[in-house]
Amino acid sequence: MQKTRTDLLNPTLAKMLTTFHLDKEYVSGQGSYLIDKEGNRYLDFIAQYGAVPFGYNPEVIWEALERVKTNGIPSLVQPSLPVEALALANKLAQITPGDLCYCTFCQSGAEAVETAIKLARSATGKLTIVSTERSFHGKTLGALSATGREVYQTPFGAPVQGFIRIPYNDSSALADVLEKNSDIAAFIVEPVQGEGGIIPAQPGYLAEAQELCRQHGVVFIVDEIQTGLGRTGKMFACDHEGIEPDVLLLAKALGGGLIPLGVCISSPRIYNDDFGSLHSSTFANNNLSCAVGSAVIDELLKDDQKLIKEVAAKGDYLLNRALQLGQNYPDIIKEVRGQGLMVGIEFYDLDDCGSFDMAYMCERGGFTALLAGFLLNVYRIRLVPFLNNPMTVRLEPTLTITLEEIDQVMDALETVCEILFRRDYALLYRFLIGDNSTPENIADHRSSSRSIIASRLEPGEPTNKFAFIIHYPGPEDVIANNPSFVRFSREELHQLLDWQSQTEEAGMVCHMPAIRS
Repeated sequence: MQKTRTDLLNPTLAKMLTTFHLDKEYVSGQGSYLIDKEGNRYLDFIAQYGAVPFGYNPEVIWEALERVKTNGIPSLVQPSLPVEALALANKLAQITPGDLCYCTFCQSGAEAVETAIKLARSATGKLTIVSTERSFHGKTLGALSATGREVYQTPFGAPVQGFIRIPYNDSSALADVLEKNSDIAAFIVEPVQGEGGIIPAQPGYLAEAQELCRQHGVVFIVDEIQTGLGRTGKMFACDHEGIEPDVLLLAKALGGGLIPLGVCISSPRIYNDDFGSLHSSTFANNNLSCAVGSAVIDELLKDDQKLIKEVAAKGDYLLNRALQLGQNYPDIIKEVRGQGLMVGIEFYDLDDCGSFDMAYMCERGGFTALLAGFLLNVYRIRLVPFLNNPMTVRLEPTLTITLEEIDQVMDALETVCEILFRRDYALLYRFLIGDNSTPENIADHRSSSRSIIASRLEPGEPTNKFAFIIHYPGPEDVIANNPSFVRFSREELHQLLDWQSQTEEAGMVCHMPAIRS
């Protein structure tokens, strides 16, 4: 039998997964756990960025799909009125803030953003969309143009005309741009920036933004694709401050972890005939996917929103454990941020860390990929690295996660912090050469580490460019620049050098804009 190629979906991503031993083949999933083809169970603490709200293969979602099958409900009957889509629209109209009621269903969060852009422009007759720096709204061209990161945009000719970006959590910047531009159709914002590194809106920011938009006749769009449907401890993140947007966007959790489903929900103030007569999507108003959406809403509303209340309590517990970790390791953890079951732990850049290899790993953006590989292979805990914030770890488990499982993850992260604090970096690298044993004795290498002088420039100090090209002639030189690697045998050091030569390109070990004697 011909071997199945693992690079046909995304060869670039496949290389990264292979490099850091993240290339597991999961063949089944139940609750918060994934099982690989060898039968190993992994605690999933990412829940597909919130798209798996009730864990894998939740019975309540399969029951909804079975009901559609048993009753022979047709899935695609546009332009007629699909019964399941109409039922879901009515449920959403009842639970969303303010007078939101008109539902335009779609297949993804990015499509929901595209829908909102078209809706705002048709409602106002204006072109410009304002978004925020470090935001993420999707990767189709319009949504990508609203996304606040050039790294995603540049290769694709984005942003296209009609998009302005301002700082997040800065209502004065919003006021200024609204005053100076008469062609603004909408302001789109996330209550918590997800891909930006889990950055919550500051208290009062969304309310001020809403008021400014109302004053200037600008459509206020709140992107709750990741935060909506219980993730922050409320049905919607808007509910924390009583926000009533003109347009609300949902996706991810709305599909129950099984079906792609998104929606753009709008106020009668915004919905208009131009949009209604000209916008359509072949797979929108799908009875099959909308039946799942209704099951998701029913599950969240059940027992007086019992699950959402539990999320609020578990979110507080997770955040407090992360904050305590930050207090215990103030030189390792830069900041802890979050709301509900959506927490980010940002680590300091490892500049003067006593290890050229760790400094290089950070420089190449591989720090959290290394941590993710370590946690997956050693502790069987699944996290994924941020592409948007390479020094931040995202904690975003299923809504059904238990306190014991939270403790399991936080205990493992505490071990990681202790390793970083004591500079016993070899323990983080061992899995790369096949040693997945749990660290038992963390040695202290702080006194034996070579000092890499942090060469920050003073304000106004002139800069010059120069470089030294270096490589490791032999295994002994690896130890000289990474004292903790004394743990490795000579054979293991050769294996590690082979891993580096096969997976890493030439790059910068450390930036030194000035050499100080």
